[in-house]
Amino acid sequence: MRWRFLAFLPRFPPSEEVVGGAQIRPDEIFRRCAERGHRVLIYETETSAGTRRVGELEVRPLPSQRRGVLGLGLRMAAMARVLRAEAKRARAAGERLCYYAMIPSGFVLKAGFLPAPTHPGGLLLPLARALGAVTWAAVHDLSPEHEQQLLQRADANARGERRVMERKARLGTAQQRLLLPRAHFLSAVSPAMVDLLQRRCALDPRRLAVFWSGVAPKLVEEIPPWIPPAPGEPWRVGYLGSPHDVSYSLLARSLAALGREDLVLRLGGVDASRHAARARAAYARVEVVDGICYQDYASFAREIDLWALPFDDSYCLEITWQLKVPLALASGRPLARSDGPIVATSDLARYMHLGGSTPKTFAPALQAVLDDPPAAASRARAAREDVLRRYRWDVLIDQLLEGLERASKLV
Repeated sequence: MRWRFLAFLPRFPPSEEVVGGAQIRPDEIFRRCAERGHRVLIYETETSAGTRRVGELEVRPLPSQRRGVLGLGLRMAAMARVLRAEAKRARAAGERLCYYAMIPSGFVLKAGFLPAPTHPGGLLLPLARALGAVTWAAVHDLSPEHEQQLLQRADANARGERRVMERKARLGTAQQRLLLPRAHFLSAVSPAMVDLLQRRCALDPRRLAVFWSGVAPKLVEEIPPWIPPAPGEPWRVGYLGSPHDVSYSLLARSLAALGREDLVLRLGGVDASRHAARARAAYARVEVVDGICYQDYASFAREIDLWALPFDDSYCLEITWQLKVPLALASGRPLARSDGPIVATSDLARYMHLGGSTPKTFAPALQAVLDDPPAAASRARAAREDVLRRYRWDVLIDQLLEGLERASKLV
C-alpha cells in the first residue's frame, strides 16, 4: 500500500537537532516513511521558515501563522483547506491518505482562562475521517492524571504551576474523550497509556499500538566503552533530565545512604541548578551541568560511570522509561533502577541493577555495581549491543507502519 501522509506540526526540527523527551518523534517517523517510498507532506503551523525539502520530505509553512486563541480559527480554516485538497490529490493518485495528528496530554492556557490546543491538528480528526482518510492519533506524552501525580511528587511543584496543570488536565481529558474515538489508529508511549486510553475512550484494542521511543545511533555511538574507575578515583553517578521527572533529593539521599567518600552525583538538564538545592542539602558532592539537552547526550554520558534512576512506578508510569532507560543502556554504562511491576514486564530488566524506590532500598542497587565493576561492565556491554539492535528507529518505524496497515483494514 502506498501512503500519502499529511501532518500539521508546530515546527519540524532540523536534521541536526536531537530533542529529548518520551514523545513520539514525528521527524524520525516521517523521514523513514519517505525513505520507504511513501509521500509525506508536513505543514508547520508556528513558523514561517518557507517551503523546503528535508531529505525526501516536503515541509511548508501554513498560510496562516497567527498564534494564540484569536488566531486559532484562522489556522484551523487554513488546515481544513489543505486537508481537503490533499484528500482529492490522494484519490487521483491512487494513494491512501493518512492524516497524522499529535494529541498532547492537555491544553495550553492562553490569557489565563481561554484554552488553546498545543497541537490543533487533532481537532481535524473528524473532518479527515469524513474525507476518507485513515486517521492516526499519536498520544505523545503523559496522561493528564499522570501529569498531576508527577507535579505532586517532583521537587519543582510551585503552587501556581500546579493550578495551571490541574486545569490543563481537565481540558486534556475532555479532549481525549472527544477526539480519540475518531482515530482509526492510535499509538501511545507506553502500555500503561494504551490501557488507560482504551478504558477512557472505549477503543478497539486492534487499533492501538505501543510506541517505544527509539534510540538515535548518532546520540550514543561516539561514546567510548566504559572503563571502571581505578581504586582511589571517584565514581560519577549521573542523572540527565528534568527535575519534574524525579526528585533530585531522592537521588542525593540514596548516595548518602552508602556512606562512601568516592561518589560524585552529576545532575544535568535544563534549569538543573535551579532545583538542585535539595540535593546539596542531602549530599555534599553534587555537580550540576546546566543547559544539557538530549543533543548533548554523548558529551554528558561519557563523563558518567553509573546511571541512577530511582523512579517510583506509582507516579512515573513508564513515561521516563521510554527514553531514559534505553538511552542509558545504549551508552554502555551500568544502570541502577528501581524495581516494580513495569520493570518486571520489560525485556531490558536483565541488564539493570534493581533496587527499591526509597534511599535505603535503592542504595543496594548502586552498591552492587560498586562491589563488582567487571561484572557490571560486562552486563553494560551486552545491554548496549542489544538496545542498538532492537531499539533503533528503523526497526520501530517498521513496526508502526505494520500496525497502521492492520488498522486501516478495519475501516
